[in-house]
Amino acid sequence: MAQKPILILKAGKTYPEIIRIYGDFEEWFRDKLLPPREDLVVEVFRDNASLPDPGDFAGTIITGSHEDVTDHTPWMEKLTGWIRHAIETDHPLLGVCFGHQILAYAAGGKIGNHPGGQELGTVQITLTTKGRNDPLFKGMPETFPVQVNHAQTILKRPPETILLAYNEFESTHAFRIHNAIGVQFHPEYTYDIMRAQILAQKDKVEKNGKSTDELLRYVSPMDYGKIILRNFMEMIS
Repeated sequence: MAQKPILILKAGKTYPEIIRIYGDFEEWFRDKLLPPREDLVVEVFRDNASLPDPGDFAGTIITGSHEDVTDHTPWMEKLTGWIRHAIETDHPLLGVCFGHQILAYAAGGKIGNHPGGQELGTVQITLTTKGRNDPLFKGMPETFPVQVNHAQTILKRPPETILLAYNEFESTHAFRIHNAIGVQFHPEYTYDIMRAQILAQKDKVEKNGKSTDELLRYVSPMDYGKIILRNFMEMIS
């Protein structure tokens, strides 16, 4: 029997200058998902987007976005209802950055601006005991570098949340609710894409008193995100 395809719910587009060189969100995920699997990309940020039955897919990835969950646009509310149904039916789901936050919102959490502002660049995160035993983080060290790019956060975790990872700045870098997992960091980013994201936000970064050069200097080439995404593929195979 043929394996079911993967569903990629694309929650927005990245900066045009990055797309021209590196492609967009869905392509970054495809480059790291092994073994390769047929997929369907649905641009959920389009008002006329039709959300398919999660049961037709082996698993779903919800991408990042330059929009905020707290905007509560009609497409976000439609996606929220779809996520609730996916959780109720125990559908394997991985939410990334915006996807992580809207997953938490759909499950009853509270989202808002991070009191510390934006987290951007390479940071270290630490797995909890539950995180070290979660199949998404199989083969990972207890503390490792990840690529981040967010200004909103989970202010209050949903009921039944299992905390998987955190750092000093971000108290919920990864969590699980049943068969759904959210990660605040970007496992799909490469070294070059992380640097491009920093440069694309140079004016905002420096307006907020941070050094673009310093952020670029600390970008790590270590690609633990590839391991995490391949673990997800193993989980849904």
